[in-house]
Amino acid sequence: MDKTTAYLGRQPILDAKEQIAAYELLFREGGEHNFASESSSRATAQVLLNTVAGMGIRQVLGDKLGFINFGREMLEDEIVFLLPREQVVLEILEDVEPDADLVKRCHDLKAAGYRFALDDFIYSPKLEPLLAVADFIKLDLTLLEPRALEEHARMAKARNFRLIAEKVEDCEQFAFSRALGAELFQGYFFARPVILQQTSISAQRLAVLQLLNELFGDADVGRMERIISRDLGLSYKLLRFINSASQGRTQKTDSIRDAIVGLGQQQLYRLLMLLLFAGEEDAPPSPLMSTALQRGRLLEAIGQSCCPARSSDLFLLGSFSLLEALLETPLSRILETMNLPKSLEEALLTRSGPLAPYLDLAEALERYDWERVDQAAASLGLSEQVINEAQLKAMHPGELFSGSRVTFQNFPGQ
Repeated sequence: MDKTTAYLGRQPILDAKEQIAAYELLFREGGEHNFASESSSRATAQVLLNTVAGMGIRQVLGDKLGFINFGREMLEDEIVFLLPREQVVLEILEDVEPDADLVKRCHDLKAAGYRFALDDFIYSPKLEPLLAVADFIKLDLTLLEPRALEEHARMAKARNFRLIAEKVEDCEQFAFSRALGAELFQGYFFARPVILQQTSISAQRLAVLQLLNELFGDADVGRMERIISRDLGLSYKLLRFINSASQGRTQKTDSIRDAIVGLGQQQLYRLLMLLLFAGEEDAPPSPLMSTALQRGRLLEAIGQSCCPARSSDLFLLGSFSLLEALLETPLSRILETMNLPKSLEEALLTRSGPLAPYLDLAEALERYDWERVDQAAASLGLSEQVINEAQLKAMHPGELFSGSRVTFQNFPGQ
């Protein structure tokens, strides 16, 4: 292979409680608009060899399952044995012809401990040999009428397959998929709530938004200390974080002021975004939070490569881009009292200005919209290698607070 890079996409797969249970990984060789079976095999092999396998697939998946598209060429390649069988599901593409050699290969991989999913499944008698090795059936809601989807779901349940609903884009489709008996769900329904003009924002989230607004302005330590001190829960979480072992501090901090100054601006941005998306209780991480923070890390990592002065703004752009879904409130209303830089406000509200293509790029990568990825990358002058490296960095679960510290050197009254 001549190329050494490829685009990498990671889309969450949720369970019935709307928690992330798995990811689908998809790769596409840079510079090609078509995603035919042959090119997908080359792209998958390229990324597995040069990035995922080399750096460790657990960096990309964490402790979740990973579904990876496999065409015939890849199924027959020994590269499959680089993948941890306990964590990876081999997703057989819908255009794979189940001849005797291919079926034997699948049975051999099954005997070696690998699991299989059938992608974009539409029943045909010729697929029976593949059904004999399948663990998961993926139904694309856009490919079949509701009655046909129900028939396929009954078949999957009768034969003890785990059913995954794909292209679940709104809450109605999520409810329909659950009624079908789907256990797992793939799509962006979790980021499309009903937006109500009068939705109230919780007191703690309002406090976090106030603190973020302070950071956009003069960042007065005394004012930030007063905002935090008025909220016992926020005070506790800030002190708990700065005193955690992960921060590597030898002396306990019990002062809000010392905690603010000790964290530094970059780390405080990250902590506030975590608190904003995590909500009031210590609940499991939501897919919305994971997606928002991954967007932020992705755009920040790209900024560090091409325009370091903008990396903080890009982190905020990615993270803030899902605030409307998080707070179920129009973004214009959320931002009207915030002192955002003009370039950030333009990108978020009108998808215009110099930062807008970065947000287009992040969304296109999440949705496997490779043509949009190419367009955004070209407009920003970004190479496949820069994008790929930023993707991997953003996916690393331990990366959120690993950046260099930036102190509040210009704080008045420090």
